[in-house]
Amino acid sequence: MNKNEFRGLKEVFIYTFSQYVKTKSYIITTIIMAFAALVVFPFMATFGKGSGSETENKVEKVYVINNSDVKLDDEALASSLNANEIYEGVSFEIYEGDEEETESLKSEITENSASEIILTIERDLELGGFTVEASYDGDGILSRDNVSDIASVFADWFYDYKTGSLSLKDDVKDIVTGDVSYEIINDFDFLNEIEGTETEAIGQSGFWVVYTAIFVSYMIIAMSSGLISSKIVEEKANRIVEYLMTTVRPMALITGKIMAMMLVTFINCGVVGICAFISSKVAKNLFGKTGADLLTSYVDAETLSNISADRIVLAIIVIMLGIFIYGIIAGLFGASVSKMEELQQGMRGYSMLILVAFLLSYASLMVMQDKGFNAFVWFTVFFPFTSSMVMPGAMCLGEVTIFGVIACIVIQIVSALILLWFVSLIYEGVIVATGEPIKCSKMMTMAKQKLMLDAERRKSHE
Repeated sequence: MNKNEFRGLKEVFIYTFSQYVKTKSYIITTIIMAFAALVVFPFMATFGKGSGSETENKVEKVYVINNSDVKLDDEALASSLNANEIYEGVSFEIYEGDEEETESLKSEITENSASEIILTIERDLELGGFTVEASYDGDGILSRDNVSDIASVFADWFYDYKTGSLSLKDDVKDIVTGDVSYEIINDFDFLNEIEGTETEAIGQSGFWVVYTAIFVSYMIIAMSSGLISSKIVEEKANRIVEYLMTTVRPMALITGKIMAMMLVTFINCGVVGICAFISSKVAKNLFGKTGADLLTSYVDAETLSNISADRIVLAIIVIMLGIFIYGIIAGLFGASVSKMEELQQGMRGYSMLILVAFLLSYASLMVMQDKGFNAFVWFTVFFPFTSSMVMPGAMCLGEVTIFGVIACIVIQIVSALILLWFVSLIYEGVIVATGEPIKCSKMMTMAKQKLMLDAERRKSHE
């Protein structure tokens, strides 16, 4: 593969880009995406989760079932929580009874008490701590947020109460109650910034963040590469390719189209990003909440803290390289057919590849939710056919360092160059072929013959 193989690349790139951005479908799609990004945060502030008053409390009474073996003080609990103006006037009753009585109480309240909740505090022998379980009438006036907020406040009070009952000096109490963490250092530390544990399963919030990243990346790559292949088939069926090849090399045709599609996707990401930024500012001015504030109702703050400008840019680069890799393959399979009606048949190999990659990415997400980041997950993070789908989500979780992302980008670039070299061996023969779609086995034979021919030519020149 030499420089001459890409003669006419600039012309193909400019022509493809200028033609595509003028199409009605692109203009309409861009307008819809921009509008959606502009209204997303004001819409979330008005109708989304947690759109009501953050200080509005609808809880009137709290029953505390104490199974913790820690003697609780009714007055201390009431005075502490009532001191918070949000929970001023809420009554608390500590209840200690046998299991049958407590279950009866739970049943009665969760079915008939619209503004009352039960907090059950008990020992968790497996974790070596305590758990708080909240029960309430789901059909009553209380929202899940109301219950979650007061359960969190109670848990904080219980922690302070039980440590305060130790009658220790502050410096001793800090030593006794302080958390213990550990850090693992190895030769592959760039893979994972380990701060508390070696690996742990991701929560529900992390699941949806990674799932969204996988799905969005998959859709962007599938749509972009699909447009590349259909455009190539269209030009081949209309015999435009025959005229183009008098001045443009075959490799310039496919590479120029891929690069044009990458630029189109990058522009769309930029438009969406700018509109989302404006949307966040509008939400701040109208509702007093930024986009980050609104997202905390759906995504935990720790995950949001991992999303920075540099990581967003790197994630876009990873997706762009995914478009390039899959675009090369889609363009090759697209060039293997001669008619638009044969496109679906000719693209079977590509469709199977991207489907398997998506399923592997989704399987990786399931493993993350169950066991955290293990060897299989790391494989999908760096494997070039799945990295463009899994890596952005892993970056959002903060599991991959900047050096890890750069390593992934290097692997993608090397893989793209290898694919481009392979395609350069056979693309000229494929693009001018007519008749039945060319199968993968035939492509491999063509590549082998081209390598043997090049070897013979080198020998003859020697």
